Amino acid sequence: MKKRLINLFFLLLGIVLLWLAFQGQNLSLIIEELQKVDYRWGVLVLLASVGGHLSRALRWKLLLIPLQKESKNTTNEVLKPISLWNVWWAMMFGYLVNLGIPRLGEVSRCVAVQRSEKLHFESVLGTVVAERAIDLCCLFLLVLFTFFYQYEIAATFFRENIFAPFQQLLGAKKWMLYGLIMLGILGLLVLWLLWKKNWFARLRQFITRILAGLISIYHMPHKWRFLAHTFLIWFSYFLMTYWWFFAIPATQHLGFQAGLFLLVVGSIGKSVPIQGGGMGAYHFLVTKGLSLPPFLIAATPALTLATVIHLAQTVFYLLVGGIAAIVVLYKNREVMKNNGDSFTFK
Repeated sequence: MKKRLINLFFLLLGIVLLWLAFQGQNLSLIIEELQKVDYRWGVLVLLASVGGHLSRALRWKLLLIPLQKESKNTTNEVLKPISLWNVWWAMMFGYLVNLGIPRLGEVSRCVAVQRSEKLHFESVLGTVVAERAIDLCCLFLLVLFTFFYQYEIAATFFRENIFAPFQQLLGAKKWMLYGLIMLGILGLLVLWLLWKKNWFARLRQFITRILAGLISIYHMPHKWRFLAHTFLIWFSYFLMTYWWFFAIPATQHLGFQAGLFLLVVGSIGKSVPIQGGGMGAYHFLVTKGLSLPPFLIAATPALTLATVIHLAQTVFYLLVGGIAAIVVLYKNREVMKNNGDSFTFK
C-alpha cells in the first residue's frame, strides 16, 4: 500500500506539472505547431537513440563480465560469454516497465539478465546502482559546466524553478529533513551492530553481493572503453535534443548552447520518478528554460518542442520495449524449461 501511494503521489505530481505547463495555452495553436514540425529529423534522432542505447548495453555488459567469475566459483559451471543481445533486450524491457512504474524497470532488467546469463541477482542489481551513480556524477558535472558556461541562464533557471520551491518546502518542514538525516544515521548504526550476527547472514550476503556489483567497475576490463561508452551515451542524449531544434521553425536558430542547457534541464526532469518518463516535469522545465534570455522562445513553440521530444522517446520505448518484453518472456520460458520448471503467462 505504501508503494502504491508513493506511485500515486508521483503520478499526481506529473499530472499537476503537465497541467501547469499547458495552463493558459491555446491547444489549437499547439496542434498547428505540431503540424508544422518536420518529422524527417526524427530519423536522425532515432539513429542517435539506438546508438546511445546500444552503447549503454555495451557499457552494462562491461560491468557484468567480472560477475561471471563469482557465479562460476559458486556453481562450478562453464559459462558462455555474456550475450550483448540478452543485455540489450533486458535493458529495453526495463525502460518499458519504467514508463508504468518508475524504478521497477531497474529490478525487471536485473531479473531478466540474471536468468538468461545465470548471474546472482544481487550482484547484477549492484551494477545497475553503479551505472546510476556514474550517470548521476555525469549529470552533476554537466550542471557545473553549464553554470560556468552559461552562468546567467543557469543561475536564473535553477533559482526560480528548483531552489526557490525546494527552499519553501524545507522552510515549512525543516523537521522532516532533520528527521530523515537522523533516521539514516540510525540505520547505518544498526546495520553496523548487526553485521556480524549469524541470523543476519542472508541479508549480509545480499548487501555483500550488491557491493560486489558496485565495485565491478574497478575489476572490469577495458576501463577506457567504459568511459568512451559513457561519453557516447551522453552525446547521443544531446543529439536527441539538438536535432529536434531544426524540425520546428521557431527553434531552428537555437544552437549548441541551447542544446546543452536543455540536455541538463531535460535530464533533471526525467530523473523525477514520475510515470511516463518524467511526464509533466519534463514539459514544465523545458518550457520554462526556453523562455529565459537569450533564448526567449514563446510558450507555445517551447511546449511543442518539449512534447515532440518526450513523445518521440516514449513511442520508442513502447515499440522497442514491447518487442523486448516478448523476447524476455520467451527467453525466460526457455530457461525455465531447461531447468525443468513450469512456466505460465500471467
